[in-house]
Amino acid sequence: MRLPVGFVIALALLSAAAQASEVVNVQGTLLPPLCRVENVGGGDIRVDFGDDININRLNGSNYRKSVPYTVNCDSDGQQWPLRLRFVGATNAWDNQALATSDPNLGIRLALSGTGVEFGMDIPVADSNNLPVMTAVPVRSGAADPAEGQFSATANLLAEYY
Repeated sequence: MRLPVGFVIALALLSAAAQASEVVNVQGTLLPPLCRVENVGGGDIRVDFGDDININRLNGSNYRKSVPYTVNCDSDGQQWPLRLRFVGATNAWDNQALATSDPNLGIRLALSGTGVEFGMDIPVADSNNLPVMTAVPVRSGAADPAEGQFSATANLLAEYY
């Protein structure tokens, strides 16, 4: 009995496919739960220094404001260590002062009285008892800030590690 050539080729391919094997590589990255940083009432953290800042009284102490914030992290039942990091542009005349819209004005941030170094990880000993954050306007020694409104923006990152 003669088999058609097409049938023989199909049978050969089918038997070859049945014997083939491939290695399956599986990879991924396990991450700690996500954290959200926000104002105590929810939403963005905002600091309002008001409308009556006297340029001549800017000394790095006057006009200090407390900055309420919360860090809410998803829980997986484990106790993860927490760290904070501030990210933002700093002034050339003070690398601990957040740059503002006025080149002669900066904002220094502190956690529990210790000045923040931007871009550096800050370990938090107790994530249920966050360090107190404050902000204070500072001036450049080279020139007076201009009269008028100012603004600045930084990011506060919180992450388990």
